[in-house]
Amino acid sequence: LFHGRSGTWLVGSLAVGVPAGGLSLPEGLDGERVRAGAARALRRLNAVGFERVGPSRGMLVLRGGPRAVQDLVFKEDPEACVVRPSEVRVVPGRSHGTSYGRSDAAYGRLLGLETLDFDLSEVQPGRRSTAVHGHDGSEECFIILSGEGEVHVLRPGESELRRIPVRAGDVVAFPPRYQIAHSFKCTGSEPLRFLGFGAPGTVELGVVDYPLSGKRLTYARPPGKDARYYLPERRDVPYYENEPEG
Repeated sequence: LFHGRSGTWLVGSLAVGVPAGGLSLPEGLDGERVRAGAARALRRLNAVGFERVGPSRGMLVLRGGPRAVQDLVFKEDPEACVVRPSEVRVVPGRSHGTSYGRSDAAYGRLLGLETLDFDLSEVQPGRRSTAVHGHDGSEECFIILSGEGEVHVLRPGESELRRIPVRAGDVVAFPPRYQIAHSFKCTGSEPLRFLGFGAPGTVELGVVDYPLSGKRLTYARPPGKDARYYLPERRDVPYYENEPEG
């Protein structure tokens, strides 16, 4: 059971809280294969962002829950470096009206990666993946796996979107020195599927700009203090406010 507001997984008897913020498997699990399977099942917790783990026995993990889960997985599962398709959980991403809609499956977090994060995204026909946005200081790379679409880009100083066709085999990247606001749209009859990679810059405070609506998002590392706003008077602005349809 996941409590989103506090970022807490309630795992019951699936794990035992041990001192110093760690986790262990419950007693009675014998054999490497059995213990590895139990640990691998717990790894699915990392498919969503969280901070705390609440087992029914032992101590609560109040900080660093993802790391505690990964420590347990890599201790008990000799094949922890491999993610199988059956482990991947596809969850709906941001969706709005008839213009925006995608689903995502986490990979980087399942593997315990802390610098390089990547997901598998699927954009439905006729829809956009996100609002047009650009990251300040971070870098991103997208590998198109299947389908046909467009990457919509807005370069600094320009006022009109460029619509660049993309299809399976194409690679799209935005290095930190050349941040270009962007979004993807599926133009084919089948979903547009791509792997999206991101790596943070060196700054502790990240910035995402939405040039079509004038919004700005700031976020801190570690996470937890995000704010999307119009300066100076409005904060906590909805994601899709003033973003164009179509």
